[in-house]
Amino acid sequence: MRRLLLIRTVSIDDGTFGHCFHGDFHLVTCEPEAPRAGNKGRIPTGIYRCEWVPGEKFIGYMLRAVPGFEGVRIHSGNDELDTTGCILVGIRRGIDARNKESVLDSRRALAAFHLYMKQESFDLDIREEIAYA
Repeated sequence: MRRLLLIRTVSIDDGTFGHCFHGDFHLVTCEPEAPRAGNKGRIPTGIYRCEWVPGEKFIGYMLRAVPGFEGVRIHSGNDELDTTGCILVGIRRGIDARNKESVLDSRRALAAFHLYMKQESFDLDIREEIAYA
């Protein structure tokens, strides 16, 4: 089974940003910076099983057995306003239409991620090496 590494590197008011790696494959990530109205903040560090979910409302990867969370997904979106605790993926970081630090080209990144993972389950190892600004 594949193990992907997600390293959180920056935490600012606009979110917690990091990098997700597997071999030469790389995406940038965004999660909520801290719990706020409407979101639970970022999930705890650890290793989580991720499984393909072919549902009607959501098609993609879901993290299993996340303490204190339900329905944690990997999906498209730009900044922490687009997530309630899930992991957003992008090709690069930059400023979005709301003038917030964000991940960009998210739909393209998610499509590349799905193609790369081939609907196979994997483990996601989430670690922190955060520089607080």
